[in-house]
Amino acid sequence: IADRPHFRYHLDPSHDELYISDPVVGRGSKELTIQFSRKLLDDNGDFSGVTVLSLSYAELSRFYGTAGTYGGSVTVLNERGALIASGVEPSGAVGSTTTISPVIDPMANGSSAPSLSKTPWYRSSGGLVIYQKLRSYPLTVKITKTDKQIYQRYWDTARNFVATSSIASVIVVILGIFWISQRRRAVESSRALSSTLAGVTQGIVMINFQGRLSIVN
Repeated sequence: IADRPHFRYHLDPSHDELYISDPVVGRGSKELTIQFSRKLLDDNGDFSGVTVLSLSYAELSRFYGTAGTYGGSVTVLNERGALIASGVEPSGAVGSTTTISPVIDPMANGSSAPSLSKTPWYRSSGGLVIYQKLRSYPLTVKITKTDKQIYQRYWDTARNFVATSSIASVIVVILGIFWISQRRRAVESSRALSSTLAGVTQGIVMINFQGRLSIVN
């Protein structure tokens, strides 16, 4: 691996931090992998090699792919802006470089941890994007919200409201038709009774169930 960037990076004495490579094809696995490497020093403090952890791009991206909900879609970039994991980007975008927009320093304002609530969103084509640097690692997390994700809850609520309103309106209409029908029957019955009483020559008395006189012709 002496010719690989994740090895050569540590040959520089001034570098003594975690290095995260761009996606590379593993010579053994023949798969796209991300190399996490760290310098090893001997007892005299001289360079004696590197320790390397290889992670599959596919596995890493599959993990972040589970985050594609209302909260947005997650993409991870290394310090050079190279895409190293994404649940939404096509495979052809692996290793492509993205210009990272200005981000708020996670240690600013005395904050002990990164806070997305204090980080501004930027408008992009088709949605919003936010960048957040990780405090302890040379990584930047990019969260993208498409217009569909942004307005999904609104449209869900609107559809539920329209459905509920429509059902309520139908119920009101049915009750109104029933009331009008009953009212019409009552008026017709009253007219028929009045006509019957008007044509009767004998006296008629109607007493209701309470024993009270209700009709006398």
